[in-house]
Amino acid sequence: MSKRLFSPLKRKEPWDAEAFSLNLLEKEIEVEKSFKIENIEDLITMYSHAIEHYNELNDPKYYDYQDRLHKFLLKPEVNSMMSGQKKPNLYTMAKHKSLSSSQIVKTRVLESNHSVIKNNFSEPPMSPVHKAQIVQNMLSQDKSLEERVSRRRSQKILSMSNINDISTKASYYLDEREQIEFIMERYYSEKAKEIEDTTLNYLLQMESATPTEKCHLAQEMNKEIIKISQKHDNLRIQELKKLKDSSKRYN
Repeated sequence: MSKRLFSPLKRKEPWDAEAFSLNLLEKEIEVEKSFKIENIEDLITMYSHAIEHYNELNDPKYYDYQDRLHKFLLKPEVNSMMSGQKKPNLYTMAKHKSLSSSQIVKTRVLESNHSVIKNNFSEPPMSPVHKAQIVQNMLSQDKSLEERVSRRRSQKILSMSNINDISTKASYYLDEREQIEFIMERYYSEKAKEIEDTTLNYLLQMESATPTEKCHLAQEMNKEIIKISQKHDNLRIQELKKLKDSSKRYN
């Protein structure tokens, strides 16, 4: 069982990406085995530390951990624990100042490892060699992400002030695939930012709420996050259709 080393009350230690990735993986496996209140608290805190750390570095991995925290809070098992009568406050440790970033890149650095966690959580503990392989894979994906983001930034393809209408001018500079990538990244960034602001707003309300009020606020937060996701997904679909229709006219 992994140790509870990530209390928000402790002084921050120098960031060790490899050690953090390994501890986070162990904690995620532990939570999948048992949704105990202390495990939930630890995982929320670890995600929160990662969000704060990578946001300070202006690193796009910030979006990945933000997304994982949102998904974790939406899990039925977590909601069930939140509705208990004698639970501690799960949200004090997840409180952050409102964060903002101009990044438009969403990462899924550990996405492939989620399937490993889900499919193997009932198996015996991993060997040190297996753990080291997983951590090395995470770090390799991080490096690949940074290189990809660096290349995209260096291109500086778009200088249009109004990016709501990607049409004739953009088509001279971008091929269709690049335009699609741009649209996907842009709408994900906008959706992630709005979900972030909404989540933080509810977390602050829950801090001083009663257990019953917290349960109600959590349900309202989940509903609002779903609405935000649907709104941005619909806008993204409309703009992709617009791009497709425009391409047909010029082909």
